[in-house]
Amino acid sequence: MTQRVNVLRGESHVAARARQTECIHGHPFDEANTYRAGNGTRKCRTCRTAARARARARARSRTGVDCAAA
Repeated sequence: MTQRVNVLRGESHVAARARQTECIHGHPFDEANTYRAGNGTRKCRTCRTAARARARARARSRTGVDCAAA
């Protein structure tokens, strides 16, 4: 058996993350909703989109300028 298989069979945080089927907000880790970050971790596209929208709204409320239009 390879080291990778052996590690994924264990109880480490790496194995636990690999077994996850959805993000912490309940969105599925499927092909359409998942991307790989530069460090190799899986990220949820739905959560990233929502976070960016919240950040744009905060920026607009602080400056009164639409960041997307600039």
